[in-house]
Amino acid sequence: MATPMMKQYAGIKSSHPDEILLFRMGDFYETFYDDARTVSRVLGLTLTSREKDRDTGQPIPLAGFPYHALDDYLTRLVRAGLRVAICEQTGDAPSLSRGLVERSVVEVVSAGTLIGGSALPEKESALLCAMVTEGGGVTGIATCDLSVGRLEATETASNEAASEISRLSPRELVVPEGALDNDPPEGCSLTLLEPWKFEQAAATESILEQFGLATLEGIGLEGRTAATRALGGLLQYVRDTKRSTLGHLAFRGFYRRSDEMYIDRSSAEDLEIVPVRAKTPPGSSLWEMLDLASTAAGSRCLREWLLRPPFDPEETASRLDAVEALLDESTLDPVRDILSRTTDLQRQAGRLAAGRSGPRDLRAIAETASVLPGLRDILSDSASSRLNGLSEMDPLGDLADRIGSTLSEAPPLRVSDGGAIA
Repeated sequence: MATPMMKQYAGIKSSHPDEILLFRMGDFYETFYDDARTVSRVLGLTLTSREKDRDTGQPIPLAGFPYHALDDYLTRLVRAGLRVAICEQTGDAPSLSRGLVERSVVEVVSAGTLIGGSALPEKESALLCAMVTEGGGVTGIATCDLSVGRLEATETASNEAASEISRLSPRELVVPEGALDNDPPEGCSLTLLEPWKFEQAAATESILEQFGLATLEGIGLEGRTAATRALGGLLQYVRDTKRSTLGHLAFRGFYRRSDEMYIDRSSAEDLEIVPVRAKTPPGSSLWEMLDLASTAAGSRCLREWLLRPPFDPEETASRLDAVEALLDESTLDPVRDILSRTTDLQRQAGRLAAGRSGPRDLRAIAETASVLPGLRDILSDSASSRLNGLSEMDPLGDLADRIGSTLSEAPPLRVSDGGAIA
């Protein structure tokens, strides 16, 4: 008979056969059996053994690392193309509990569900896509950048779906089992879900529950069944992996390919708009040469604008007017100075929603909020309607005050290190 803890491990692992299970034991994450062999090879950790398996009489392979090194090792595992299930101690600490400590998987991390870490370049988006094809030659596509909480959806002719997925360059593509005829684009992992999660009723329920709506009309998806099914399936996958609804998710809207100049992946690579892995010398792409943004969010925005230029002349004129106003009104340098003192609020929101923020993240948010009133004052007098509209932003004063009155001035990296509360 196996020990109670190994029985617990086996039960949890049986629900996650395709993922590396990081099993929390005190101050360490441990892996066993084949997972341990894989982790040892990928991370360069020493493969040791626990007690002997009572069924086979063979030593149980074991490899682990300290809990505070999770972000680094998790990044390396995902970069290696692995899916990772994080199993935490959810019951009382061993010193307070009697018997076996309760454990459960709190998050599954894959290529398209990263929210932080070095596997997620700060100036690039990491898209998760879902796709479902209906009769009549219509395919629905939904996209999500979990790190900033942005969702979009579209519908396209089924014979153009592969081209659209390639253009989007997702890190992970989610489809119903048995529904994909072509391989995903290079560098994109494939995840198969139970078909019922993409059925109209289940998908609609997922969307309405996520956004607290009574109908789909308010977000422009009424009558767009393919897009609805793709978005609903994607949201269900996010809930399954993150074990929550993630309140920072916001639906940006339904987009049409005709809204923007269509630049397919091959054209973008040939024109060197953005770097092409192993082909473009560092710093030589159009995006890299134009990118003088003071923030990572600004760099991501510029990248998207270059890859998805609008057909609407008024939108283009608005962007150019804003640039002209910053230069003519001598506000560019003051604005850049303020922005250089801000944190990446988009990605901080993602980390907060996923429960991955630490005390220093909160302090960075408070310090960012403290400079927003100055930015708002500068933009309020701008002749550019685009910039002037930004002066209506919420300066987050209440949030800054609450964090400032609670956290210490120089908080530790982790709450467990002590000294986080003032």
